[in-house]
Amino acid sequence: MTDRRSALDRADRLTLAVTVVFLATLAIVAVVDETIGWLVWSVAMAVLVGTVLVLVARSESIE
Repeated sequence: MTDRRSALDRADRLTLAVTVVFLATLAIVAVVDETIGWLVWSVAMAVLVGTVLVLVARSESIE
């Protein structure tokens, strides 16, 4: 029987990091509740998630 509790691979770690950053910054922006904050946050999250998707796709195509 194989051990299902193996170490997280790179894609899993990146997904976890993006989730933590997303939720933490969302909470901060929601507390501040300024229009420019929401705009900057949404652009930053789109760039962050896009970058992670590209990194994961490139790493999987190399393997």
